[in-house]
Amino acid sequence: MAEAELLQAGPAHVGAPAQERDAARAGSRLRRFDGHPRRYVDETLDVLAAWAPGLHEALTGLGEGDFVIVDGTLIATDRIHADEPYYSQKHKQHGMNVQVIARPDGTPLWFSRATPGRTHDLTAARAHGIIQACLTRQILILADCAHQGTGATVRTPYKNHREQPAHYQQFNHDHARLRAPGERAFAQLKSWRLLRRADAGLPNERCNWGF
Repeated sequence: MAEAELLQAGPAHVGAPAQERDAARAGSRLRRFDGHPRRYVDETLDVLAAWAPGLHEALTGLGEGDFVIVDGTLIATDRIHADEPYYSQKHKQHGMNVQVIARPDGTPLWFSRATPGRTHDLTAARAHGIIQACLTRQILILADCAHQGTGATVRTPYKNHREQPAHYQQFNHDHARLRAPGERAFAQLKSWRLLRRADAGLPNERCNWGF
């Protein structure tokens, strides 16, 4: 970084860690708007994405005997009907599919990159490497019926459980109780003001989010 740019970021950032300097640099450029907002948005997103942990980093410390909650959610976008890849038949609207991994208490561990809304949750989970990463570490995954037949360490509820023996019904009850806190992760994601006016053409399509 040029000395002049570092000084423009403010004296408090001289000698600061590289990530803090990058954030300060992006922020100072946004304040010095010169007619190219998209480039500055791109730079800011790149800095934020670099801070987010990768999938394997997010699972650090977890192993056999632990479980996580995995599910997908649709982030609505302003796409038009012609943008077929972003139209979710399940939700009957355009959007981006984001996979979420949460701790048993609902604390978000990792948010995936966004994929077109028509992507099936199981397809997305496999493509992001979630299934394999948890299998390698023998981490149990509690998922919904969309993941049935996955195998590995994935556990899903039984379909038509009311027609099944009592212990199937009890399994589904316990499964739902353990998965319930994961809804907090989705609530947190959807509360972000940035995503309320999401445009699938913006670079947030390529970003990871993590905690």
